[in-house]
Amino acid sequence: MKMASINSYQLKSGETRYMFKLDHGINPSTGKSIKTIRRSFKTKKEAELAYLSLKLEAQNRTFQNKLVLVPEKRNKNNQDNYYTREQLLEFLSCCKKENNKMYYAFYRLLGFSGVRTNEAYALTWEDIDFENNTILINKSFSYGGKHANNLRAENWRIILIDSKTIDVLKEWREEQQQFLQISDFKAIQSKQIVFNNQKNGYLNVRHGQVWLDKILEKYDLKHITTHGYRVSHAQVLTEAGACSTGIQQRLGRSIHGVTTAKNIQSTEKIQMDTLQKLIEYMLHNKTISPDVRG
Repeated sequence: MKMASINSYQLKSGETRYMFKLDHGINPSTGKSIKTIRRSFKTKKEAELAYLSLKLEAQNRTFQNKLVLVPEKRNKNNQDNYYTREQLLEFLSCCKKENNKMYYAFYRLLGFSGVRTNEAYALTWEDIDFENNTILINKSFSYGGKHANNLRAENWRIILIDSKTIDVLKEWREEQQQFLQISDFKAIQSKQIVFNNQKNGYLNVRHGQVWLDKILEKYDLKHITTHGYRVSHAQVLTEAGACSTGIQQRLGRSIHGVTTAKNIQSTEKIQMDTLQKLIEYMLHNKTISPDVRG
């Protein structure tokens, strides 16, 4: 995991200590850089953990302020409430610049899987199969709820995920584990919520839109809703030439009139074909950073 520059220095006694500087950005009132300096750490590891804790605390304050101060926006033109391939990749490129692994993992997952935001909120690490690159969707989180609700068995689905998205999730899991360690949370790893709040509980259901608005405003991108972001996945799959059955399987929509024995037997092949078309189509744009394309 990339850390801030941890520097060592010597005390008069000859002992080694460690320090770091955390840049919080520019104060809009003064135009000056805001920095926090911490020193006197006996080990480099201790300094790294302190840096991570301070960084996450600052990010959490930003999230909470946004939840209170930013009014929810809506795309008035519902017909245009989605991103094209180029717009989706540009958004993810901007999101990556925020240097927030949970931000990026959340939107990378939504953009490349088509899961609903309330399904993403409910995910635990045991739902993600890192060996087979799949995600099990079997629960969701509703507005005002405190616990995830299990979906009916017939609404469960398994989504194949590209290897780059899996890598992004692994990076976030590594940082999350360090946060849990320094925060002294006694979480069971397999049951751990993937996208957790500062108290290691479920996120507020408005977080998805708040995060989205923050990035769209900062980088002057086209405004869409979180639902429109999900529609974007269906849009790029359609543009990529994926079949309707494959798209419906990923999005979790019912397939009226086409659920035959032949279709059930070919489900795995359809899933593989759909994912392959998605990967090839998203990789076709050579103007976007390879780190985002995968």
